[in-house]
Amino acid sequence: MAEPGAHKLVEKSQIAPAATKTTSLPLTFLDLSLAGPVYVRRQFFYHFPRPTHIFYETTLPSLKHTLSLTLQHFFPVAGNLLCPPPPHKPFIRCTDDDTVTLTIVESKADFNHLSSNHPKNLKDLGQLVPKDDIEGLKRSVLNQWEKNDEFKAPQYLSKFVVACAFVWASLVKAKYRDDDDEGEEMKEEYFRFAADCRDRFEYPIPATYFGNCLTKCHAVLKRKELKGEGGFVKAVKAIARAITDMKTEPLKGAENWKALFRKMFVLGSTVLVTGSPKFTVYETDFGFGRPTKVEMVHSLKCMSLAESGDKEGGLELGLVFRSGEFEYFISVIEQGLVTLKS
Repeated sequence: MAEPGAHKLVEKSQIAPAATKTTSLPLTFLDLSLAGPVYVRRQFFYHFPRPTHIFYETTLPSLKHTLSLTLQHFFPVAGNLLCPPPPHKPFIRCTDDDTVTLTIVESKADFNHLSSNHPKNLKDLGQLVPKDDIEGLKRSVLNQWEKNDEFKAPQYLSKFVVACAFVWASLVKAKYRDDDDEGEEMKEEYFRFAADCRDRFEYPIPATYFGNCLTKCHAVLKRKELKGEGGFVKAVKAIARAITDMKTEPLKGAENWKALFRKMFVLGSTVLVTGSPKFTVYETDFGFGRPTKVEMVHSLKCMSLAESGDKEGGLELGLVFRSGEFEYFISVIEQGLVTLKS
């Protein structure tokens, strides 16, 4: 953890779009479901091998200018989200006075530690749990599926389904390891994730459309099912079924999303996926080359997901734990891998 006084505020600037316009943009119902209460913050770590003064004299002015030009095209980013009282809907208001705050801070924190694949204190950054034995998990779950199910196992399982199912089942086993009450065991566990549905509609989406087109998917199982023998396979089936349903009817039940979201958080336990390996975050280049590390800081209920920064075809999964919980979760993961390989 960084020592007190290790951070120094250097500059806080207001960057305006190179050209502005005054307009109001209403949120679609797809946008509204993303307007809280869970937010995430993505952090990029780049190695800058030159002296600090070069950054301030050359790189920083260039970044400011580039940001201003970019905001000219993506001006709603500089606008303000307004939430008038019902029955009016939230909207983004853009004016000539809009700016984005750019904050420059120098830190004495250990760059190598913060950009590593090891767990960190959330006050410094967040937690990371790398996951790379995906092909072995695929083979294992397909073998079990063929042995124990009357339905034919699928020819293909995505790494998203397999990795998410394994982590979901492991999280529930670790979190409720001492809970044997029958009433608690029958409670529902939810796994929620978003899916791009722009190619799933009966009508075409214009190629120039640059907006949110994410639908909400969820899998649900009893806590007892996830904790018990075969919990991993059941989680795979539940997530795979949710994806299949989405491909058939991408907006099925959309009118109930708000009520379902409340049910997930009030009556059940929920894991929400943030990010996607399809975002290719490690290809984000601001002139420094590839990022050394990309993290997402989020709440205990979330699991961040990205492509691996150093292993082709791998995934990076980010999780947040309370003090003392991480070690037990790792033991559950390790034991699960041993069991699947035996």
